Amino acid sequence: MLEISLLMNSSIEDVIAFKCCALPDQNLEVHLRNTGDAPMVIPGYFILKNDDATRKVDNLYPPGGLTVPPGEVMAFYCHMDPDEWSLFKTISFFDQSGREYSSPI
Repeated sequence: MLEISLLMNSSIEDVIAFKCCALPDQNLEVHLRNTGDAPMVIPGYFILKNDDATRKVDNLYPPGGLTVPPGEVMAFYCHMDPDEWSLFKTISFFDQSGREYSSPI
């Protein structure tokens, strides 16, 4: 299983923009916790969904293909327009086998 935690406009935005990586406007922070007993490889994208539309977001930092060991948390960051974000109801991530893990927004 994969637990998904979302933090819009988190304080890490300033660190990534200035002190760390020179990546401005990374206003969405996502924490993925592997609650299973095997490592999971997370591709570098997620899908936003509502009743009428889906949107693939693939501008994650760090890029995908990262392994999340059992019991560990991996953080991803990206730019997300707040107005667009408010249009969607769920977010879905996937593992290396294509299994979908969703969470309400």
